[in-house]
Amino acid sequence: VKELLNFPLRFYKYVRKEDGRYISFYDYDFKYVLGEEIVPKNTGSVSSGIYCSKTKEDLVGSTYHSEDEKVIIELEIDSLDDIKVFKGHSGIVLNKCKVIGECS
Repeated sequence: VKELLNFPLRFYKYVRKEDGRYISFYDYDFKYVLGEEIVPKNTGSVSSGIYCSKTKEDLVGSTYHSEDEKVIIELEIDSLDDIKVFKGHSGIVLNKCKVIGECS
């Protein structure tokens, strides 16, 4: 499978933008910093992970789609090991990723 994928892979997520910072809707203390690798808290928990989508279009109708202060950020992974689980046809849960930037 690894040979079929063209790394790095990119994924997308809604976050809250506040005073130029990108903050998780789920956990206000969790920040997404541009250019940095992030790892979720409680990595031993079954539900832990960075929930995101394969495309920006897949975010439409998702959990935080109706939030007024939302922005989309782009995330990047370099390895299959960075993927925790696939959820449905478009959802992905990541073990870690790099924050690339805000999307338009």
